[in-house]
Amino acid sequence: MNPAIETKELCYAYEDGTTALDHITLSAGRGRITGILGANGAGKSTLFLNLNGVLTPKEGAVTVNGRRAVYDRKGIREVRRQVGIVFQDPDDQLFSADVYRDISFGGVNLGLEPEEGRILTVCGMAAAFSALFGTPLTAAVFALEVVHVGVIQYAALVPALLSSLVGFLLAGWLRVPPTAYTVSGLAALSPLSLLQMVVVGALCAVLAVFFCAVTHGAGHVYAKVLPDPRLRALVGGALVLLLSLLDGGLSHQYYNGAGGNLVEAAVTAGGMGVEPWAFLAKLLFTAVTLGAGFRGGEIVPTFACGATFGCVTAPFLGLSPSFGGAVGMVATFCGVTNCPLSSILLAYELFGGDGLPLYALAIAVAYRLSGYSGLYSEQQIIYSKRVPREIDRKAE
Repeated sequence: MNPAIETKELCYAYEDGTTALDHITLSAGRGRITGILGANGAGKSTLFLNLNGVLTPKEGAVTVNGRRAVYDRKGIREVRRQVGIVFQDPDDQLFSADVYRDISFGGVNLGLEPEEGRILTVCGMAAAFSALFGTPLTAAVFALEVVHVGVIQYAALVPALLSSLVGFLLAGWLRVPPTAYTVSGLAALSPLSLLQMVVVGALCAVLAVFFCAVTHGAGHVYAKVLPDPRLRALVGGALVLLLSLLDGGLSHQYYNGAGGNLVEAAVTAGGMGVEPWAFLAKLLFTAVTLGAGFRGGEIVPTFACGATFGCVTAPFLGLSPSFGGAVGMVATFCGVTNCPLSSILLAYELFGGDGLPLYALAIAVAYRLSGYSGLYSEQQIIYSKRVPREIDRKAE
């Protein structure tokens, strides 16, 4: 009787050269329950992904019900009809082995080629970002820039920009006003202001690294202490409720929520009511929420942390709190997303063209000094930030 699944001399290595499967030969009998045991990192998940066609073996063969797996579109579809996988961490990937293939799942399953599906996904990202924030130029470039840092696929530029503009117009038609802030005390371009921007950019780079470390670290702590994700969600909700009670009670929330009120206070109101520790309080709420398993909505809390931090530190550097909040917001956004071009366009669309060279300098410094930290752990950083050399690594 043929085995249900069989492998012969199966090999697989990741792009960084790490060997995960080294000439694996096994046979799983039909009608039997077969367990595969091993330590973390032993290659169990990689093996299963090879059996299902999510990953393609470098060498060897996989046989399903007596037929050797073929890794073209038709062959993979046939394998997946017979071999199913329940992912051990569905919060991270739903359908594919990396985030870009994951978000292009819909387009691919409409019969599009993978590259066309990715363009469709970029269009969706651009339209949603543009409609939400009212920043069509930022949205289009951000969708192109965020997944693979250092590489922009210009083939998607026209559809991304068109989708972004349509999303912007649709939001306007629905009477959703675009996001905009009034900046006061703008610094003039001078040697002193250039030095001030370098310092602010460096400080925001440190904040960005700290933001990513705390939010990712909170998730690891939750997972270690509370392995059951349902229990994590319950405890996380209770913690947010407790913090909300401390934050002026349920009827008056200042640090809970997305954080747009903090950006408004830091930038438009010139720091009125912003406490020196406001960015830490907002970070605490964000880390507790994201660590418990909540997904989405990280961008505005990033804005809030950067704006309040910049607002508080600006007077020490001889800058106005409003301008410091604006610079801190876009520089920190750049530090956590690794998207400098999008951040420069964001400064233009949110604050206007005045002082754009100063915003750009702070953003560039934050990008250069924030290392390889990132808000999105599946983000691929293709080129080094220090020298023009390909490194192709995931954000930390």
